[in-house]
Amino acid sequence: MDLKRLKRMKKLSRLTAQDISVASGIPLSTVQKIFAGQVENPREKTITAIEKVLERYYPPEAGLNMDYDYSDEYYNAGNRVYAERLGREYVDYELDSMYREYTIDDYYAIPDDMRVELIDGRIYNLSAPSVNHQHIVGTIYHFFRNYIDNGHDGCRVFMAPLDVRLDLDNKTMIQPDLIGFCEHDKDDNGVDPRLRLDRNIEGAPDFIVEVISRWSYTRDASLKYDKYLNAGVREYWLVDPFRKTVTVNDFVNDTHVVYTFDDTVPVMLTGGELTIDFKQVAL
Repeated sequence: MDLKRLKRMKKLSRLTAQDISVASGIPLSTVQKIFAGQVENPREKTITAIEKVLERYYPPEAGLNMDYDYSDEYYNAGNRVYAERLGREYVDYELDSMYREYTIDDYYAIPDDMRVELIDGRIYNLSAPSVNHQHIVGTIYHFFRNYIDNGHDGCRVFMAPLDVRLDLDNKTMIQPDLIGFCEHDKDDNGVDPRLRLDRNIEGAPDFIVEVISRWSYTRDASLKYDKYLNAGVREYWLVDPFRKTVTVNDFVNDTHVVYTFDDTVPVMLTGGELTIDFKQVAL
């Protein structure tokens, strides 16, 4: 049994242990023990049934390679070797959150050098970004920053890592790749209430960009899409460096437009006044 492969497939499928149990007919306790590594020699019939469920829900349209390198050098979030090098006990918080609900207090108790997100009580690991990922985020930030410096000081823009308490509850704290704010109701001190704290953002940003990595496709395109839509984000960009596309979701006007890296993409939040030339964004 390749437990690492099963875990990767489970992450991409977004299925819970309960989902897998219902779809496969395998008892929930057995599924939980298998993913926790507590069963040394599970029956081949059991593993085959679980794999069939995961393969059924794995999104093949994502164009992702299930053999993509998740080696210790690259997957440092919740990484056993990484923890051991620091001389501390390894905890797979993402796996643990399959069995109990996490809160923001739990989130802040996780070591700062282990990047994770908390979404609806579940922990999701974040790996170190690639060079291309950082180039894309940095270039978009540069365009947005120039727009602000050229007389649009009612806007603000920030890059990850920065915590966002999206729903203003105790179950979600995320770190979008890039977040933007423009004209908004301000308090008596002239401050956007979402930016009143230094530690994190309070509430939904106006503008969010997520750059897809090989392991984040389903989370960014589905789970986070729904979260951002329901939280009141006005505009959500999904940048896919593998397909070289930019999906602009304008939630205010209920539009969905797909651009390529050959296009100049308007930021609808600014009425199209700010545009991002993706010929300059691509490496």
